Amino acid sequence: MRNKFIQTSIWFAFTAIIAAFPATATDTDRFSRVIENCEKRHGCIISMLAVNMRGDTIAQRNSTYSMIPASVTKTVTTALALKELGPDFRFETSIAYSGHIDSTGILHGDIYIVGGADPTLASTLPRQDSVFNIWHRAVKAAGIDSIAGSVIGDDRFFPDEAAAGSWELGDLGTYYGSGASGLSFHENYISLRITPSEHPEGRPDIEQLFPRTPWMEIENLAVTGRRKSGNSLYMLASEIEPVSQLRGSYPIDGGTSIEKCSNKYPAMTCAYHFDKYLGSHGINSAFGAMDTRRFTTRAAYGFQDRDSLTYIVTTYSAPLSYIVSKTNKESNNLYAETLFKMTGKAVSGSATYDASCKAAEKLLKGMGLETAGYKQVDGSGLSRQNLMSPAFLCRFLKTTAKAPYGKTFIESLPVPGKEGTLKYVLRETDRGQSSRIRAKSGSMSGVKCYAGYILGDTPEDMIVFAIMSNNNAGKSSGVQDTLETLMELLLGQ
Repeated sequence: MRNKFIQTSIWFAFTAIIAAFPATATDTDRFSRVIENCEKRHGCIISMLAVNMRGDTIAQRNSTYSMIPASVTKTVTTALALKELGPDFRFETSIAYSGHIDSTGILHGDIYIVGGADPTLASTLPRQDSVFNIWHRAVKAAGIDSIAGSVIGDDRFFPDEAAAGSWELGDLGTYYGSGASGLSFHENYISLRITPSEHPEGRPDIEQLFPRTPWMEIENLAVTGRRKSGNSLYMLASEIEPVSQLRGSYPIDGGTSIEKCSNKYPAMTCAYHFDKYLGSHGINSAFGAMDTRRFTTRAAYGFQDRDSLTYIVTTYSAPLSYIVSKTNKESNNLYAETLFKMTGKAVSGSATYDASCKAAEKLLKGMGLETAGYKQVDGSGLSRQNLMSPAFLCRFLKTTAKAPYGKTFIESLPVPGKEGTLKYVLRETDRGQSSRIRAKSGSMSGVKCYAGYILGDTPEDMIVFAIMSNNNAGKSSGVQDTLETLMELLLGQ
């Protein structure tokens, strides 16, 4: 009886001590409380998983939910490209000719720009002049002083399938909606100088800058909107004839600006500008520029097989490691789509979207990964049909970190407050802490996601995380604040 009394006294004393201190929520409770508050305020869905490299779960919420990842899709695209192609891989573009050169320097045939899908080809004006100069010198060194045929942009390296079929119409006409090509040029966009009209609903003035596409008519269907109405301009190109339509609205108080619009004819654009470049250096073609798809007077059988051409020079892109870094830091959709298709071609011999999707899944399974919660239909994440769960992304990112190319991949991801798409993320967080994060962001209407790594004191302490928000019908700022709070909580682990 006495022992029972002592035990009871000890119990009450212990509970009194506990009651003297407020209950401290577990880490999981803290994460869940932040998420629940955001979901209630904004009507969105948030799923999350964070684990360390030892396999310990740091935080999780709805981690098996398949979510629209937006540009977080690029993490899978770029890592698989590094795995299959290698960090040192370079895209190739060659100059070749058909026919023969006579003793007077006349090429009785055509000059071919043989594309190898380099998405960085002539991505800037200095680069365009540089590569054209190399090509021109090779043509001259081959003994060609004039061309009896044409300068041909040959984009047959990739199929005639520039963009995924599930992309939204408004995205297709923007610079970030430029699809991949077997012969890309200037990142597959053209620049227009836009000046609003003096009255709402009037047509804004447009002036095409570089690159020039004089064979293509641009029909101006855009309107001038009211003050602070926003910029929704985009340009759609016809697949039937060389006509593009500028659509959307530009605010009357927007001033003069440069608008980048998708160029659906990069091979023809490249051929046109190189033909003009050769002409300015005294090498003229009898029939000007054409491509192997649309802008030609020949049937498909009128072009020489690539293997039968005489090659005179090949130029190379920067290493894949550099292109992957640009893709992830700047969230470059064209680069991502090209890497997706190039990986598909390397795995299966085909660069169609269907083949590339199957190739990605084959590579994932070859890594020993469970693909539950994963569906990928493009390389960049523009399609809303892409689906990935935090559980899948963490499995993938964890496996990638251990791969031979893992360090290259992790370093390709931007740092908050410093660069790329994360430059304005976690601005109020201590730089010594936020600099530990390497992550890819993803956003589109109603979608905001982050996935990546938090570096630790040791490799085993590194945290792999994915935080994904979908179905936000309101302003994105509130959800953004919540996702940043969750990352700050992870930094404290």
